[in-house]
Amino acid sequence: TSREGVEAQPIEQVVDEVPGESGGEDISSSAPIALEDICNPSKSAFKDDRQRIIACYGANFLLKTLKDLNQGESKSAMHVRMRLLPYLGGTPTLNALASDYPKKKDCTVCYTDTDIQAELTQLRSNLDPTIIKDFEALNVCYATLTDRIISEMPKSDDGVNVVSHPHYDEKPGHQVAGMFKALFINHSYNDLSCRIARLPRRHGTKHSRFGDADISLKMKDPSLAAAHESLQKFGRSASQAVERFKGFKVPTNLKGVKTMMGMNVERKGTI
Repeated sequence: TSREGVEAQPIEQVVDEVPGESGGEDISSSAPIALEDICNPSKSAFKDDRQRIIACYGANFLLKTLKDLNQGESKSAMHVRMRLLPYLGGTPTLNALASDYPKKKDCTVCYTDTDIQAELTQLRSNLDPTIIKDFEALNVCYATLTDRIISEMPKSDDGVNVVSHPHYDEKPGHQVAGMFKALFINHSYNDLSCRIARLPRRHGTKHSRFGDADISLKMKDPSLAAAHESLQKFGRSASQAVERFKGFKVPTNLKGVKTMMGMNVERKGTI
């Protein structure tokens, strides 16, 4: 596969900035990184359990893809995406491969292919069943995660094919580790690749409960359904929002109203 015009990727910089912690490997080292080195808590540079589980599950797919590319196979970005999405979606999207079709307005994979279903199911069998169970319990934003991973992969000049990264011809594990680290440090998303909600400023009031805090949002439009729905999608659940803001105390000056995350918030509790 031609590598002319490979998009510049900062992956190697990210990898160099991620040393292994106590008991783990330094992922900037020259030693190859295997799937076990990403998945095993005692070896992985991803010390946060959620990040490690997501990186492990995704690496199982990506290491095979990169190995194929390094061996000279040609793969389009769409080819990879149409397999990666049902893989990351877990059991529901893998099951959908048996009957889904694009005319369904609520389709998820939007095509039927039992051969790919069997191929991806077999690929998942490489993983410890606990990893699969823990990954699916996280309920990641799999469609967004798919898009983000594809965007991190180098492309051909015309953008059609994904190509191997010339810096990692013999070290696909380093590339995968760097890709996931780049995803996790992007503060527009949480660890699950769910976009962090940013609400429009409108009049009106809608209450949402974050733990023991009752937060009153004041916006210009009395029609708050869309904004409130966006808020509930913050990390896919209010409980994840609580985790993100744990320990944050809304200032009580200005009669208890202060701007937080671009929202006017009235304090009625402590997060």
